[in-house]
Amino acid sequence: MSTTQVIYRDILQMPPFEPPEPKGKKAKYGKDEKCWLCGGNTENLGHHIKDVITSSFTDTNQAKCLDSQTVCYSCAALMKKEAWLAACEKHGHSPYFPVKDDKKPALANWMFSSHVFSKDGWLRPSRQEFANILTNPPKPPFVITIAEVGKKHVIFRAQISYSEDKFFVQFDEEQILVNVNTFKDILALVEDAYTLFSKDSILTGDYNQAAILKAGFKVWREYEAKLIPIRKQYKQMLKVACFVARKSE
Repeated sequence: MSTTQVIYRDILQMPPFEPPEPKGKKAKYGKDEKCWLCGGNTENLGHHIKDVITSSFTDTNQAKCLDSQTVCYSCAALMKKEAWLAACEKHGHSPYFPVKDDKKPALANWMFSSHVFSKDGWLRPSRQEFANILTNPPKPPFVITIAEVGKKHVIFRAQISYSEDKFFVQFDEEQILVNVNTFKDILALVEDAYTLFSKDSILTGDYNQAAILKAGFKVWREYEAKLIPIRKQYKQMLKVACFVARKSE
């Protein structure tokens, strides 16, 4: 099975996500055996591609089976509002964005959330919660996706991880291999530096002069001596560390 099929069927344990009832003479199910998006078997229960993939979908170059006109129900479900609502209800998640200033709650979606899918369940961690998860990953197999922007379909891009020592994180469009021991050291350094400097400065090396003066040139040089080789060798892990880093007082 593909990653999306493992997530939807095995981990979330959701029933088949049925296509809408057809209009006119169109058949209810797509005719292709392989899913256009993930390449997995459609089990003859797939959706017509036009009912799932709209003009706003810009990742057609990621499709695994371009000669198919059918999308499996797992891929369809992990893009659709109806399946989002059903999965949230089953697994005890709120389907809404966090409410601010007593405003009416707005419906969230698969794209907005970051996810951890494993045999232990489905988590939608905050940035701060991710720091603990990435340094203490779940027992494999598992899938981790981080929505940096929250406006892109990320789940179908992800890889299943089979190791707690080295695993994949789908960081929006980037697939990042995390070495957990190296990542722990990077995260500790980032969180230490974050008490004095911004995350963007730590990631890029482009510092605010006032922040350098406040910290002192000696302190700044000590941090940079450690961060420069990390930017060169572990830039992707540094990016993830900066995203999830917690700020201590």
